[in-house]
Amino acid sequence: LIIRYGLVRLIVEKILRYDIPEYSHITRYFKYVACQKPYLTVAQVLARFLWAITHIFWTTEWLKVLWSNKVTFLVGGRTVKERYQFHRGHTILVNIWGIIGYGYKSPLLFIYGSGKKGAFCQNNYLSQVLAPHIEGIMEAFAAITHLLRPSAEPLFMEDSNSAHGHESIRNYYTRWYTEHGIILMPHPSTSPNINPIKKY
Repeated sequence: LIIRYGLVRLIVEKILRYDIPEYSHITRYFKYVACQKPYLTVAQVLARFLWAITHIFWTTEWLKVLWSNKVTFLVGGRTVKERYQFHRGHTILVNIWGIIGYGYKSPLLFIYGSGKKGAFCQNNYLSQVLAPHIEGIMEAFAAITHLLRPSAEPLFMEDSNSAHGHESIRNYYTRWYTEHGIILMPHPSTSPNINPIKKY
């Protein structure tokens, strides 16, 4: 019995120490850092509630919204959320931006990030997304929303990414949108994520 117990213990130790880590590495399973999100303040909760009440009866109105999103992939290494270090220069940041709406899907835009370690910055967003592409995208989507009954102007939904700037009158992006006739869909900075493009 003692010999059998010792044998079982050796097998279990081997599995835990060698086999599972090796299998995890091969299958790309890693320990991840939990997503850290601060608690909502009373003002943020109230802003979310008022936004939800304002839009509770929306039905066909959602058809006029263009939903955008930017995603970053790390190619050639592990993700930044893993609890493991990787060698510098072994990973490449790839920033991709896209937008969807009712009956519409934009081409994917590959964006060069000039920030720290290839991060996506405000000037990248303006020079590579807004200035060359957004007006054409809005015009193409407007051709669809104008066929709705009642006809509607498209709304542009952005998330709260810092690269988009803060929604204020003094913000450069807000002025740029106004000058180019682009209507942003207002939403609280901490609103629940209902963006359908993030679900894929």
